[in-house]
Order: sequence, then structure tokens, then C-alpha cells
Amino acid sequence: MAPSNVLGAGIHGQAFRDLLSISAPQAGEEIVMRAARTLDVTSGAEPLAAWLTNIRLRRTILRERRLGAPSNKIAEAQVHRNLCRAILGSLSTLWLIEGQIPGGETLDCVELVREGDEPRPAVRFSSVIHGDVEAFGAVVADVASRLVAIGQSPSGIAPALMESNGAIGLLAPYFILARHGIEARPLSSAIDAFLRETAPHWRQAVRLPFLAASLSGAVEMAQPGRAVIRATCCAKYACGQRGFCGTCPKRLQDERA
Repeated sequence: MAPSNVLGAGIHGQAFRDLLSISAPQAGEEIVMRAARTLDVTSGAEPLAAWLTNIRLRRTILRERRLGAPSNKIAEAQVHRNLCRAILGSLSTLWLIEGQIPGGETLDCVELVREGDEPRPAVRFSSVIHGDVEAFGAVVADVASRLVAIGQSPSGIAPALMESNGAIGLLAPYFILARHGIEARPLSSAIDAFLRETAPHWRQAVRLPFLAASLSGAVEMAQPGRAVIRATCCAKYACGQRGFCGTCPKRLQDERA
């Protein structure tokens, strides 16, 4: 799959391609491959509706407990985090590269495939259409509303945590750029513009240190190399031997470089 003229993504697709053009070649290969995989026809794919049934969720939550989550609530947060990364990350990658969005009802059109022991399932879209920024934002909001069903504990998953999980998941293609040579400063502006139009309710769910630095006139940041920090911790570090996630606000200063 070669990047199209990105009819739907408009200025955001162009800004993303501009960053992609100055990143390492591996970034383009990884991003285009991820976008292409969302359109693959594969056996074993199940619609999102099947993954959000009570029985399936209970099994997935128990799996997280076996992997070290100390409570059902923290296990649910990990399930929510993983599905946000899988679904929203695939959604934004396809839109930024091809300008396309799922073309049917979210619960039926978004399909997932468990691949071995991977924490996040692979995502497929059974049909796609070109969609502008408004249509893309509507799909993002719909996915987020569906994933609320994961919070099955009496107190559920905190709304602020769901928002941070959602924002981090949506920004997955930008993290690929960061891994392959794009510095945090240009990423901060592109990410802020992207969130402002596609998911404005999630702008406060992440912190963009280098954007704050440019606004304040600061020359150096205390968190070098980190383009995005989540506003609310997902507690992954509390789950067995998994440690802190890359955007964790609780990581020690000397671990952030």
C-alpha cells in the first residue's frame, strides 16, 4: 500500500506525511504496514461487539489478573488501555495515511484478532470509506463510548484514566515517528493540532512538555526525549514485572531521558 493523496485527512494527513518524510525509512515501513493490515481479510476476526460481551470481558480481565494485575479495577484499566492502543491507533494510522475510516457500525465493522500472547489484538476494518475530520472525530468518539463497557468493577475505570488511555491510543502513529528519529519539539505542535480538531476533549488528557516549553520560552526541558506524557497513570507498573509505560507521569527523572 502506497500512501494516497489522503482525501479525508486533509491538513493533518499532510502534516503527518511531512514528518514522515524526514524520519528514518523504517518509520514509513512500519506505519504503512500497520495501515495495510487493517484492510487484510483474515480468518478468526471477530466484531468488537463480541469482544465487549460480559463473558469475554471477564475472561480478559482474569487473564490480566494472572499476568500480575493486583485488582480487577487495575486489570480493567489494562484491558481498556490495550484496546485503545489497538483500535484507536489503527484507526488514526489508516486515516492519516489513507484518509479512510470504518464504513459501517463500529460494533460490527471494527474487528479484532488475538495473535498468540500479544497483549493487544490485531485490528481489521471490514469496510472503509473516505472520511473528513468531522467524520473521523465521530468514529473516535463512538469507539471511546463503546469501550466504557470494560469498566465492570463497581467503581469502574476513572473517566480521566479512560481519556488518557484514549488519547495515548489515538496518538500511536506519532509514537512510531518518535521511535524513528522525529524530535519531540516538532511532534508536540503536530500532536496538539491533531487532538484539537479530532478529539478536543482529550487535549487535557496528555501533556506536551516541549509545546509548553516553546510557549514559556524555556530553552531546555526537564524531560528530554518525551514528546507526550499521560495526565493520568494507567498503573501498568503495578502489574507484575511490566514496569512503567513510556508515557507514565510517575517515572523517575533519571529514567525519562
